[in-house]
Amino acid sequence: MSLKEQAYSYIKEKILKNDFAAGTSLSENSLTSEIGVSRTPIREALVSLMGEGLVKQVGGYI
Repeated sequence: MSLKEQAYSYIKEKILKNDFAAGTSLSENSLTSEIGVSRTPIREALVSLMGEGLVKQVGGYI
């Protein structure tokens, strides 16, 4: 599994379990520490999740 896939799976699972409440701003820096990968796979995972409608970007923030 690639780092992007790991980050994607982790974030998606947290969203589906409601660990991130609706309207919560997701910080790339916090997620890198939490998941243990660099910002690039986090960013790629967030883009995929945006494509699925699970997260959205508002004013430059996800």
